[in-house]
Amino acid sequence: MSCDNNETNNDVVSTIDPYSYIAMMEQELENTKSFSMKLKGEHLKPMIRTLLGIRDKVQYDNLISIAKKELGIQKMTTFAQNVLSPYLLANNNDNIPENIQQTIEKVVSTTSTIRNQNAVDTHFGRIAYGKQYKGKLLNMIQQVGTPDLVSLYQNASQQCTDLEATLQVISSTVTKNNDIDPICIEAAKNCLKYFSSKEDTNTTTTTVVQAESKQNGIDCEQACVQWLQNTYHEKTTNEETEVLVLQNVNVAPTSAFARSKHIARTTSNTDTGIFATTIDRNKACSEFDAVVLNVLSDGIQILEIWEAKYTLSPNTIQNAIAKKLPSISKLLEDSDSVFYYNGTEYPLVKTDKFKFGMFGLEWSSPTKALGQLKSSIVPLTLQSSVTSILKSIENNYALEIDSQEVLSNLQVLKQQLDTANSTCQFVINLGSN
Repeated sequence: MSCDNNETNNDVVSTIDPYSYIAMMEQELENTKSFSMKLKGEHLKPMIRTLLGIRDKVQYDNLISIAKKELGIQKMTTFAQNVLSPYLLANNNDNIPENIQQTIEKVVSTTSTIRNQNAVDTHFGRIAYGKQYKGKLLNMIQQVGTPDLVSLYQNASQQCTDLEATLQVISSTVTKNNDIDPICIEAAKNCLKYFSSKEDTNTTTTTVVQAESKQNGIDCEQACVQWLQNTYHEKTTNEETEVLVLQNVNVAPTSAFARSKHIARTTSNTDTGIFATTIDRNKACSEFDAVVLNVLSDGIQILEIWEAKYTLSPNTIQNAIAKKLPSISKLLEDSDSVFYYNGTEYPLVKTDKFKFGMFGLEWSSPTKALGQLKSSIVPLTLQSSVTSILKSIENNYALEIDSQEVLSNLQVLKQQLDTANSTCQFVINLGSN
């Protein structure tokens, strides 16, 4: 993999050639016809959706949400009617609100008004009406009940898990749709049972990794901005050109109402700015990590825009090209685009060709990058092929994938690089960690 080094104020930055990087991965795949990927808990959802014939992700998520609500209502109804009501009848005291039995019946009979799982507890809290408890059912139970009754309430009011809701969705789908292959239904139940036994309840490690990942991202953004500031300080020392190096530059819709807000926000922070544009929000990213601007007499001109990713890989390159580059192009196409900096509005001056760069502090090895590409193929296969899912179950939940699929992804990446280079000066730089 070829790279060129340049040193700026003790910051060593290498320019990476992504084409040679791709070639190394292609070479590693030369003698591999297929590979096997062990399935994880994150793959359960696409497997269940495909087996039940539910292709729409939103539809499936809505079914899960409804199942959680219904299960929550069932548990609380059972508790209210079969546990709480008999207890209160047998243990009457002055701390129990008047007409409590009628209240329980009314609350149970009106559960159809509950909109989601989060509203279940609030709805049944109406049993504890009045100034003393103010709808806090747990407070009432703690006041009039035993520790066992409190424990039973806490179990009943605990929100349902995704796994519980998934089983409910499987059962209800079978009831409503008799056309589903029984083999698929049985496979869905087996998947649920398998991944239930594998569920990782230790969230401490995940939390630590997420915190480290967030800090790595912040460190990378700061390193990118510092390198750009050093670079342009040297370039402009003996010139009269004014160049701004800004970080975390937002893209926002333009309007008369928003104009005063943009001015106010940028007045208090001279390290950043705001692009205001009339382009549709679905075509505009919300933020650029680092931006280099040329201050002209008639406005602001974009010189460079950078995406900072701590670890550079095929996935991060593809995401940057697919999401950021179209946004920049649309921004430049909009004749009404303006830039807010230090409380001032500047027209955005067109530029023939700008630089779009990626900056990282770590480069995924070809072997690791291939692993990431393989992982990205798994959910796509699970979303489209019942046969592949059934074979993976037979193979102890290992999915067999043709290496040609990975090679196809690498071809797509090369095409994206070609497009990026035709649109702008696209570069990938690796900083010193």
